[in-house]
Amino acid sequence: MAFVVRADSRKLGEGSFIANKVTRFAAIETALGLIEQGMTGVTIMGNNGRVYTHSDFRALLDEKG
Repeated sequence: MAFVVRADSRKLGEGSFIANKVTRFAAIETALGLIEQGMTGVTIMGNNGRVYTHSDFRALLDEKG
């Protein structure tokens, strides 16, 4: 399964960031890194069409930790 991580920059003139990740964990790591950098609207979409928002993948990490 492939995952697409997408985020929007808060800075004027900067566009969206999109990255493809093979595993859900890699997608979550990327998404959290983007949030730490100040990106907004961070989402993860699986190839099954499910969209994970920040609260969704934060909860997934809290379960594992």
